[in-house]
Amino acid sequence: MATEMVINSAGKCCFNCHFMVDTRVAGYWFSVEERTRRDLWNTLTKSDPQNMTENILADYRCDKGIWVQIKTSDFSELIKDRGESCFFYPHRNGLRLTEATELEHREVDQRAANRNRGWIKYAVWIALATLIVSVLMLLRNRAWEFWR
Repeated sequence: MATEMVINSAGKCCFNCHFMVDTRVAGYWFSVEERTRRDLWNTLTKSDPQNMTENILADYRCDKGIWVQIKTSDFSELIKDRGESCFFYPHRNGLRLTEATELEHREVDQRAANRNRGWIKYAVWIALATLIVSVLMLLRNRAWEFWR
């Protein structure tokens, strides 16, 4: 499944996130499709959002609650790079929200495991250096006793 970014230069922004959902169908939220995202992006960038009278973003929200409803005039909130401050998962067509949530959890766990692996490698190198120094000191003491 290929991941395509609606806004290539924005990184981890809401327009590229799988958890940007359409709420027009009562009781059932689904991730906004690629085509709809592109249409929204084109509408918002080709006109001045400050002067739009209709709130075209009223039917969209973050499934994770980072933002509930946003006005069209504030759409810059949707394109700012949020870094690690939200539950970003890149949009993939055909992926349900529950599976995207699971994959996002796995990604977070993987990042945490990689951080821990770095510390473990560092600790192993320190232990190995300590062992080598201890062996060298033991050999030096034995050699000193032998030649004395």
